[in-house]
Amino acid sequence: MANSDTIKSFTNQNQESYADDAKARRVTPVDTSGNLTGPQYPLCVDGDSIYEKDVDVSNSDIGGFSGAVIDLFNSVTSNISDTSATNPKFVEVALNRPHEFLEITISTDTGDFSNVKIIAKDSQGTVVTTIDDSSSSTKHTANTYVAASFHASTLRFEFHTADTVTLGFIQVEKIRHQVSHLHALKPDGTDTAIDATAGGNLKISLEEYDSAFTSNPLPVRDPLLSISRGLITGMSTVTKFGRNIEIDSGVKADIWDGGQTVASGGTSLIWLPPTQARTHTIISTSDNDSDTGGTNPQSDGARTLRVHGLSDWDTAEVSEDIVMDGTNGVVTSNSYVIIHRMQVLTKGNNAAGPNVGIITATATTDGTVTALIRATQGQTQMAIYGIPSTQKAYMGRFYANVNKAGGASGLVDVKLCVNPEPDAERLNYLVKHTFGLQTVGTSAFSIPYYAPKVIAGPAIIKVQILSGTNDMDVSAGFDMVLVNN
Repeated sequence: MANSDTIKSFTNQNQESYADDAKARRVTPVDTSGNLTGPQYPLCVDGDSIYEKDVDVSNSDIGGFSGAVIDLFNSVTSNISDTSATNPKFVEVALNRPHEFLEITISTDTGDFSNVKIIAKDSQGTVVTTIDDSSSSTKHTANTYVAASFHASTLRFEFHTADTVTLGFIQVEKIRHQVSHLHALKPDGTDTAIDATAGGNLKISLEEYDSAFTSNPLPVRDPLLSISRGLITGMSTVTKFGRNIEIDSGVKADIWDGGQTVASGGTSLIWLPPTQARTHTIISTSDNDSDTGGTNPQSDGARTLRVHGLSDWDTAEVSEDIVMDGTNGVVTSNSYVIIHRMQVLTKGNNAAGPNVGIITATATTDGTVTALIRATQGQTQMAIYGIPSTQKAYMGRFYANVNKAGGASGLVDVKLCVNPEPDAERLNYLVKHTFGLQTVGTSAFSIPYYAPKVIAGPAIIKVQILSGTNDMDVSAGFDMVLVNN
């Protein structure tokens, strides 16, 4: 007894110094009341499942099972059994406070169980959820039962069988919602808070990429590069440019390859789409624009060609490849409501350029020339584009310039035109922007739309000019991003 009193006296006298020493060693063997703590006497923290401390033993009911309800939460080897023919057998576990649950696992060290029905109740005894597997006679030594998350104060386990039921351990997983303030260690040894965005995502700094900004800023900073590379789904970039090489004074003309005055070799000052979806005949004015097939094509000019356009006003852009046959027309496989681009894919060794003759796409039945490649140019130069109803265009820039020749001076009015209902009416356009050019001093002009100009499909976009001088040569175009609806 003296030894015991001595130990107790030693403990009381040295408890404060022991606590201070523990604090210095960054451990806490005593709590604020001076009580020793350890694995059997934990600090007041919650666990990830139901423990002995969570069970209200006095209000729990073991039914016809041997042992105690607390045995189900202490050890996987402390089994309890009900060997009677009672049906259903049950164990009801009352909790000291309500918890939120998602899944329950029942296991046994010996024997088995089956025909399980789990009934969860709130503090008023109202049933909040039921997991019913009572019709399954499969014998289990362990099984997990999952339901939508629920709050409960009582869990009743029923076994709808006359067979012996043995239970060893019940693991009831808790759902714990936590709000954390994260900190991270910096290279200098200090820590700093990590913040979240308004959308609930962690903020990411690009500080580590400073060298990349300096050496190659465009790929890192410009999202248009990511769109052009196809890294952002549902978006694509469009760069449209065109040229009309001969426009007389007082004449309205669209900016496309066939738009020059007919007397000077042009097709039509005003570009027109077909009256409806049409196949098109692709033909050249030169037999040198052909591919005779085999391993040694004879053509000096364009051999194959790619056509881009819309097959209807509710479908995204389609394309197809054409094997040229010179002055013999080749009919497209697709029908098009608009062809807004053609380009030479493969070619011969013609010194003047990819295509020897003028290549046209003419709508079947209509006879409308929808697209044209001037000789030696290799692709259409038409500031015209069709948008289907499934997309919107976000225009970032609109530009035009006068290609001065011989020092002649002149004035040009430039208009950005949009037809917002090409599926119903194909001739009339709204004017979305206008500016003027003068060959002396302002022969080129660009309009950046810092707030992009939005054009919803279906629509046709084109650039049109009115010249104040004969023989004017004008280039124009626009840049935009197409976004799927």
